[in-house]
Amino acid sequence: MELGELNEDERIALVALLEMVVASDRDVTLEDLTQIKRFADDDAARAFLLTIQRQEARELIYETALEAAMADSIGPKESDLLTWLAERWNVPVRFADVDDES
Repeated sequence: MELGELNEDERIALVALLEMVVASDRDVTLEDLTQIKRFADDDAARAFLLTIQRQEARELIYETALEAAMADSIGPKESDLLTWLAERWNVPVRFADVDDES
């Protein structure tokens, strides 16, 4: 599945999840938060995330958010959010093994 195949609600869910991940980053500025805030609070965003039904879309949205979170180290808030969502969306989380090339 590709991002372009997401329906409107699935695209909104992706944006909401990315907003929550970015907002969890301790280095984000107040100006950044003002620009990305779309839902009244995290509970509203989480409730909306639970409306996404297509499993392929869930996995794509989750993978995209996980990659964004991994841009720097994943903090406790990001980890809690991603764990919560993986459990509710039944998304298998696997990390690829890195082969030692030395």
